[in-house]
Amino acid sequence: MLDYLLYVSTKALLEERTAQRSSKSKNLEHEARSDQLLGMVDGALTSPPTRGQRVLNLECRLYLLKYTSLFVRRLYPSPAAPSLSCLEALRRQNRKRVAKWLRHRAELSTLDPSSLSIFTSALPLSEASLDQNRQHVLSTLAVRDETSFYGTPSSPSLLDAFPIFMALSSTVAPTASITPAWMATAGELMLQAALEQYLVYGAQGPEALTEAFAWGYDALENVDEGEQGSINAMFWDEIGEQNSVAGEVEAWTRLRGDHMRALIPDPGVNLETHLADLSVRFPLNGFEDKVLNFLQASLASQPVPILTQLEIGKLKGISRGETEALKRRVGIP
Repeated sequence: MLDYLLYVSTKALLEERTAQRSSKSKNLEHEARSDQLLGMVDGALTSPPTRGQRVLNLECRLYLLKYTSLFVRRLYPSPAAPSLSCLEALRRQNRKRVAKWLRHRAELSTLDPSSLSIFTSALPLSEASLDQNRQHVLSTLAVRDETSFYGTPSSPSLLDAFPIFMALSSTVAPTASITPAWMATAGELMLQAALEQYLVYGAQGPEALTEAFAWGYDALENVDEGEQGSINAMFWDEIGEQNSVAGEVEAWTRLRGDHMRALIPDPGVNLETHLADLSVRFPLNGFEDKVLNFLQASLASQPVPILTQLEIGKLKGISRGETEALKRRVGIP
């Protein structure tokens, strides 16, 4: 049942965002269905397993639902949103990971200090500019919110959710190398996460930039097993290790560096103007399309739960007539 709930909840959230973009307003019917399903998932996760229940590998479905919920609902208050205390714990964990990674990856620390000092001297932006930028994001993404939620410490940012995106990516195709299409999406996600911190959340200093881009391969002895180990393995260049930085996929090293340097203005250029121009070069609509397409493809790559197949009326491996007979026997209309 949990497998089914994770699947339909993710599907409902993606349908909710699609409907919202089409109507350019909140769709209360879609939101209510998503909220109901998310509540059922929460109940299923907190309930003790029944005797004899088979434990399934639901890691990918869990990451997919977590990231979809954070990404789709990040712009306005939601009953399913993580609490401020949970977000603060996540941020501390992220900063701890970044500090550890940077100790072994010196190239992110070798940027010209004078080029990074502007992120301290010219920031944070004024409250008026931040509010204008928040309204621009909400308008561009067809979200109406009168609560002034987006951009506050209680709203999950792209930077907050990025570790879950990486964990999801490592479970969608755990044995495959990262592809150019995935790198393009992840690279822009890093850039947009940094832009959002400076233009919307009022960040000051180069820390948001380095935190957003501190992703890549690290020597195995520096990485814990489990989630971080799986993420790390995505970036290992098994074929061209001798030509890459610390054994990392060369295309990823190059893309990460290009996007990171794109955030740094040329000498004499106003930082706020530069970041605003960069947000025009990388429009939010196109960015959201890439992420939603990735989430849709991730959902489609997973086996369809048996209960969903029964609802559709066609169970894999048997005829439609046999499926209908099975539905009647188990009491599914």
